[in-house]
Amino acid sequence: ALIGSHGQTVSGHPHWELGDISVIAQLTGITVAGDFRPADVAAGGNGTPCTCTFDSIMLRPNPGKKWRICINIGGTSSVTFCPPWPQHGNTLSETMVPIGLDPGLGVFFMDLTVKVIDPDLEYDNNGDIARSGSIKEELLQEFLKHPYYMQSELPIGVGPDDFPESLWEEWRLLSQTMGFSNIDFLATLTELTARQIALACTNFGGEHINNGATDDIVLRGGACNNSYFVERLKFNLERLLNVQIEKIKTMEDLGLDGESWENAMYAMFGYLCFNNV
Repeated sequence: ALIGSHGQTVSGHPHWELGDISVIAQLTGITVAGDFRPADVAAGGNGTPCTCTFDSIMLRPNPGKKWRICINIGGTSSVTFCPPWPQHGNTLSETMVPIGLDPGLGVFFMDLTVKVIDPDLEYDNNGDIARSGSIKEELLQEFLKHPYYMQSELPIGVGPDDFPESLWEEWRLLSQTMGFSNIDFLATLTELTARQIALACTNFGGEHINNGATDDIVLRGGACNNSYFVERLKFNLERLLNVQIEKIKTMEDLGLDGESWENAMYAMFGYLCFNNV
């Protein structure tokens, strides 16, 4: 038996987690692997996104295929640009490595806004509320002036201190000052998450992602059930990457479980650590 422990994030720059693996081992009598993010920091990263390792093993396309954009939406968002598996004897394909970053927000600010609109709701089911509003481009451009979106070099990883609830309150006040309703605020926040992901792909994806190079997109997380968000993501990716996307795929489209992948990821990390991979 083996336990892979992620811990609880307490800092974002760089990422650090609470959770003593020695205590877990003592309480359970089972070998524990952990400190996954600090290992990335020690190697020169920021400790996030940690999804890149999972994506590079589980979601890479078959040899000879186009690169794949793997998007994860939780409270924040992450993206991995996955090359196809190397072709035997093809030196160029063997040098291609996945690239990942955190574009920024996911559904955190969206969910906070939904609670203001209707305290009985936890989230915008199917995006119906946001769809009934209007995207306010002038407000969106103010959001995109946030220093997080000004970063131009990797690694780029989001932490709890980048998008605190106090920033949401500041942005909501700005929206009200500009004369917009809470529903329009929600629609604009939904667009922000979609737009920032497309911008991250444009700015950091390189030649294998931009200018129509790939239409292979995989989305996971609760946002898959928000059809309005998926529509806006597709629209922004098509416009900024200059590509036609037939469908944004889900984990289920790849034959994987969209609900348990995160548990599987940390189990994978434990396995890789235990086996010195």
